[in-house]
Amino acid sequence: MSRVASCGDCVPLLCEAKLILKRRKNWIGAAQCTYQMGELLYMQNHHEESARTSREAKDAFEAIGDRRGAAQCTRILGDVLVLRHRYEEASRTLKEAKTAFEDISDRLGAAHCMQSLGDVLRAQHRYEEATQMFEEARAFFKVVGDQLSLAQCTYKLGEVLQGQQRYEEAARVSEEAKAGFEEIGNRLGAARCTHSLGDVLLMQMRFEEAVRALKEAKTVFEDIGDRLGVAECTRSLGQVLYLEDRYEEATQMLEDAKAGFKGVGNRLGVAQCTISMGEMLRMQQRYEEAARMLQEANAAFEEVDDRLGVAYCTHSSGLIERDRGRPNEAETLLTRARNMFHDLKFAEEARICEQCLLALRGEMAGVSVGSEVIAS
Repeated sequence: MSRVASCGDCVPLLCEAKLILKRRKNWIGAAQCTYQMGELLYMQNHHEESARTSREAKDAFEAIGDRRGAAQCTRILGDVLVLRHRYEEASRTLKEAKTAFEDISDRLGAAHCMQSLGDVLRAQHRYEEATQMFEEARAFFKVVGDQLSLAQCTYKLGEVLQGQQRYEEAARVSEEAKAGFEEIGNRLGAARCTHSLGDVLLMQMRFEEAVRALKEAKTVFEDIGDRLGVAECTRSLGQVLYLEDRYEEATQMLEDAKAGFKGVGNRLGVAQCTISMGEMLRMQQRYEEAARMLQEANAAFEEVDDRLGVAYCTHSSGLIERDRGRPNEAETLLTRARNMFHDLKFAEEARICEQCLLALRGEMAGVSVGSEVIAS
């Protein structure tokens, strides 16, 4: 959501300018054009082209000894890796960029790297560390008056709070971020905050309000051509229908969202839609179809290194085996899911798995497990 997000498709103009500057042997100008092309391509979700262009720009900056330009390109390469879910590589690349910025006393560049490192930690569900990273970057942006970066960090803190199931705080922080984006006329940022607020309302079971917020955000994303935003809102609307037990409509909505995520190459979104569809099939006692869908989702979550998604798939698969009358398989899967949730510090989910295991083992032993035992 940088300043280039509102510039339209300037890539052809930059490409033409780059060629002219090269003919004039203006190497720094040509490198800057290449860097800006990479940044624009990143904002337009053309990640492979962005990475290729940013590497070209980095080589050009290094050839002329421009350390700041090279560091900026390294940061974009790290951001691309985040969006490709290659988190270990992203972390290494962003730390390299941060060190390069610090070496030339560019505190703003280093702060942007910290913000991106926070994205990595958030994607890995390491919420406390992510919060610390965002807060530190946010404090610097506030001091230097960078309103856009300040609003971005605030939005991301709201996302972290939502991941921690602290919904009232998440709503308050998202409202603050939305106000920040609106103050500088950034429709994309404001729409993302509206989407986050819709998701919070969804988790609070305030379905009518959630639908209004999600449709409002989706309309803005459609107006500005943000296909990822449209897919994310469509998935959330599908979740509303799922929770209202409107399975047929929910399935269609999630299929549309899944196709949208595939269209922009977002594998995590595809996986999230797939697990929701598997859950719906389980609720309808269509166990074979549900098991296949969850296996597909599990493989997709493993591809993008989303351990929490894998844990949820494992838990749901255990419930299917239980409902199919296969207690040994169910016990294995539920135990595995419990351990995963425990490792990820998702205590409530781990407790739910433990409750299921207590009830299952009671049934296996021919003992009726009372609610008071399960609650303990």
